[in-house]
Amino acid sequence: MKSLLSLLVLTVLFLGFTNSAKAYKITVLDPKSPPPVISGDPALIFTLPVSVTFHQCIAEDFPTDQLPAGGANEDCFQAVNKTGGALTSLELVFNTDGTVIAGAPCPTVDSTLSADSLFSSLQCQSGPTSLVLYFSTGTIANYQDFTIVEDGIPPADFPSVANVAAPKVDPIPEPSSIALLSTGLGSMGAAAWRKRRLFASRKS
Repeated sequence: MKSLLSLLVLTVLFLGFTNSAKAYKITVLDPKSPPPVISGDPALIFTLPVSVTFHQCIAEDFPTDQLPAGGANEDCFQAVNKTGGALTSLELVFNTDGTVIAGAPCPTVDSTLSADSLFSSLQCQSGPTSLVLYFSTGTIANYQDFTIVEDGIPPADFPSVANVAAPKVDPIPEPSSIALLSTGLGSMGAAAWRKRRLFASRKS
């Protein structure tokens, strides 16, 4: 019984250590000027959805105040928004099947980089085969450089490919037929009233 209890305690400790080791952060940053060189030229995003590839950050070419202490375990993706409009949200979808973050707790935004963070809100869905990140409360302007930085998972263990989904657009509710009819009748009534008033003034 004692050995069974000891085994249970060790199992709990191991699982706790494993989960804590998977804690990580993902932040969308304004890379400042000049932008860093992640791996060649930044990707030019003209349309969404699009598939993107993360690379290990090059620390010497990255703003030092944007890399957490150490700077060895960061993954980066650098791009330029050329969609023709501002992005007020950003959704990333990773295939996590067989990776260390499969089913792991969701990442957080790095609060130490808040001064350069383009989105302050992060919602997440983490499952055994996928990780969906939805960044909001912010803007990536048209023609603006941006960098997505992951910190906490070694680049070799982090999924290198993500799909950037098309931005969610709230549909504009169409007026009902009754509202359109009312507007049309009101306009016709106003025009008739103005016409009668003009005719009466000329007659007098």
